[in-house]
Amino acid sequence: MYQDTLELTNTVVDVPEIVNKKEPTVIEYRVPAYQEVEKREPKMRKANPLAQYDAKVVGLDDRLKKISSNYDFKAQLKKYIKDGVTFETDRLVKTKMVKLKYILLDEDIQRSLDVAHAVKIYKQFDPAKAQGVHCIKIPGKEEYHAINGQHTLTVIAAVAQSGGFAGIDDWQELEVTVNYVETSDKAFAREAFAAINTGAKPLTGYDKHRIRVMSRRIDKSEKREHKEAEVKQTICEKHDCYPVSGDTNNPLKDLPGTFTHMKPFNFTNELLEVACDFHNRYFHFGPIDGGYWFMIEYMYNEFHAARIPLSGTFLEEIAGIIQNVFADPTELQVEMKSVYRDWHEHRYGYATPSTWSPNALSVILVQLYKKLGGTHAVPAAMVDEFEDLIDFLPDYIKDAVDNLPTRA
Repeated sequence: MYQDTLELTNTVVDVPEIVNKKEPTVIEYRVPAYQEVEKREPKMRKANPLAQYDAKVVGLDDRLKKISSNYDFKAQLKKYIKDGVTFETDRLVKTKMVKLKYILLDEDIQRSLDVAHAVKIYKQFDPAKAQGVHCIKIPGKEEYHAINGQHTLTVIAAVAQSGGFAGIDDWQELEVTVNYVETSDKAFAREAFAAINTGAKPLTGYDKHRIRVMSRRIDKSEKREHKEAEVKQTICEKHDCYPVSGDTNNPLKDLPGTFTHMKPFNFTNELLEVACDFHNRYFHFGPIDGGYWFMIEYMYNEFHAARIPLSGTFLEEIAGIIQNVFADPTELQVEMKSVYRDWHEHRYGYATPSTWSPNALSVILVQLYKKLGGTHAVPAAMVDEFEDLIDFLPDYIKDAVDNLPTRA
């Protein structure tokens, strides 16, 4: 007969020990060492367009040779010939000195007067730099309708009216240079106004810097702004950093050490030395992305404000992080734009494609430096700014951080 209950016994059952228990992985972080990259003589030492101390003058024949070899020019020339297009010399713009009283402004052609812009011209006024005014001349009349240059005309008239021109008692009698085409066709005037205001190639930041440097190096100008620009240019060249034109067809802009963003010329000389030396010492093998200047500037200013030395040892450690985690400063910026947007959206609930703060470039480096056990003092504000920004790095970068090569 079966028992309807089970009897408990004091029998001890041996349970085999689990020998394959996996211990949690403990990662020992260390700031990675910067790996020296072989440095070669930069091509820009010989190709630097601003390394010029003597004037170079050429005739128009030189420019004709250059334009005549252009494919688009030859195609247009062929079209002109095929269509039998020729131009009358009478259509060339003529130049004449005209009294102010004979110049009129068509408000339905010109834009409204920008008084602030006119005042800016007035503060820096130099009659030798005033451009000739573009007008149409009404046939048979001493009547000129200004197509462009109303701000210049307004300032010249104001200077004359206030007695600023010696020997001029009546401002309306002052003569100015007028470039004109004789026609009564106002439609032509409107088209010419549009062409003048959109067709001219504006001066870029590089153009303005080049003018200042060449004014000092070639013309021996004593103007303060020319001297300062040349000093900053010399600092850049000392560290094999070279400003170049950002034109798309400029073959120099992708060479190592070149940059097209003119921000560094607003730096103090000390900051410029630090910025150029850092690039030349650690990332000399590539061009300088615009974001690099923002990264260095913000880090330098924050350390300076916190009264913490930005030592060479610390900068080398930062270079090691950039190299081992992001490859170079350009890739750092590429990654951080999306990282910052993700952080911003998580933090504030929204982000746009243009949501971006370049401060994040140096902040992420300082946060990574602390995570990796860096011992150099850093500004607390940089550790706290964009709190948890480091958490929004993509997984493959986090993995790279977890597997960084460490110092021996």
